[in-house]
Amino acid sequence: MPEKDPQSYSLLAYLAFGGLSVWGGLVAYIRTIKATGKPFQLVDALLQVIVSGFAGMLTMLLCWYITAPLPLCGFMAGMAGLMGSKALDIYERRAAGIMRGGKGNGTLD
Repeated sequence: MPEKDPQSYSLLAYLAFGGLSVWGGLVAYIRTIKATGKPFQLVDALLQVIVSGFAGMLTMLLCWYITAPLPLCGFMAGMAGLMGSKALDIYERRAAGIMRGGKGNGTLD
């Protein structure tokens, strides 16, 4: 399907998904500092944004691979940004299972 080809998406779509991922990271950081009472630290916020952006972009690529609808891609990129390193842990366990010879049937072990 040409409409699901990642190269056919506009620059605006890439920026929107990246923005959702980063926004999710900022929301996660704000939630963390409010829950813990720690002061805002710019370096910590930037680190969270970097991790969240990476998780969101991986999710976006995964959504395109499975030909998910565009709104679902955006939702999942934002959620992965909110999850940050938790999403990366899930992806890492899944990829390790597949590389060990697993069938990739949805299990994470």
